[in-house]
Amino acid sequence: MAHIEAGIRNLLLSATSVISVYSSSIFYSEAPQEQTDPYCVFSMVSDPVTATAFGNTSTRMPRFQFSSFSQSSVTSIEGAEAILSTLRGYQGSASGIDVELITIDNIRHLREPDTGWYHTAVDVIVEYKEA
Repeated sequence: MAHIEAGIRNLLLSATSVISVYSSSIFYSEAPQEQTDPYCVFSMVSDPVTATAFGNTSTRMPRFQFSSFSQSSVTSIEGAEAILSTLRGYQGSASGIDVELITIDNIRHLREPDTGWYHTAVDVIVEYKEA
């Protein structure tokens, strides 16, 4: 797990609202096989390079997707709301990384056809300074 990903996971695991839904079941990239209900998986979707006429800057603005999975639509949405309330507008340190601002990009409510599980997807932009 890269540094910013660890910082975001630690930020989520420090929030009571997130812990009350997921306990510690927040994973980067993929969940373990046979993960129990509910759980969250997040990954970096894109990471554009911020540049000026003078070259690249130290500012990064990757987009992350958080996927809240549950057999209950209510729990899936509650988990996504806990993530939103923790990340929306966040400015500060995330495991030593200077996060300038986290903004919400998109929210989608889905149902996985092969499992019947509910999936609430939340996309966020994390603007931070690279060390």
